[in-house]
Amino acid sequence: MQAIFLTDPPDCDVPSPNEEKSKRRKWLTDLCLEYVEKYICNTNEVTVLVEQIRELHKAHEQPFRCRQQDCEQTYVYHSGRVKHEIDVHSLHVDSDPGEKDAFGYFKCRANCGYVYSTKATRNRHERQTHPDYDHNHEPDKVDDKTPTQDYLYNYHRGKLAFGADPF
Repeated sequence: MQAIFLTDPPDCDVPSPNEEKSKRRKWLTDLCLEYVEKYICNTNEVTVLVEQIRELHKAHEQPFRCRQQDCEQTYVYHSGRVKHEIDVHSLHVDSDPGEKDAFGYFKCRANCGYVYSTKATRNRHERQTHPDYDHNHEPDKVDDKTPTQDYLYNYHRGKLAFGADPF
């Protein structure tokens, strides 16, 4: 029999209120662990999630190491490593064409070698450090044909993009 309402009797042995607090606490902990293992941890979604968390944890344990031989510096972020490599070793590693490097960081379009985690940070760097750089050919400009002011169009376009019923 399974308890559905709070007034239903429990289907397992419950310690009495007179038991020691530590025994009641251990009973509750064991019961919670049993239910978590039975109903949560045996699903594929949780297994995938646990693996993703392990990969993220491993990424922080294995920081980015300087690519210069005989240099033992390590960094948590790729952008910090690149800055070190350029400033200390004058090492420029840029083999990927396009706006982003292999780690997904935005590359400076003035070709100084620095990388940034966001476009906004990259653009600010370019304005401050490379004032002579021609910013007119930026590919991320929005063309005039996009109806950004038409809120009804954007509303229904968003609903259709996410598969929602527009009516």
